[in-house]
Amino acid sequence: MTEADWSTSRSIGFLTGAINRTVAQDNLDEEGLFSVQLGVWEDLTSCAADLFATRLYLLSSEGDRDMLEGYAAGTCFANALLLDQEDVAHATWDANVMCISSMNGQGLLG
Repeated sequence: MTEADWSTSRSIGFLTGAINRTVAQDNLDEEGLFSVQLGVWEDLTSCAADLFATRLYLLSSEGDRDMLEGYAAGTCFANALLLDQEDVAHATWDANVMCISSMNGQGLLG
């Protein structure tokens, strides 16, 4: 995926939802959770963490619909993975990637 793909509201919501659900049992404080979010963002996307932080803040404060839908999808994706429901995880991932690709008018790989 390109930096433009990762920077969409839906992608940011998806990753945030998946990360938050995955580490929920760790009982992290707000600062610890944000640190995990930034680290995963950089590791997965190779994009600057400050871009993610700024976009997440702005989208969250605006109540961006695409970000919220992505967040819900990311949470569903993580739940499926944690419950070993691979078919559900694949379907959730595929549906999310299709939305991102169609929003940017290009294929998944740029």
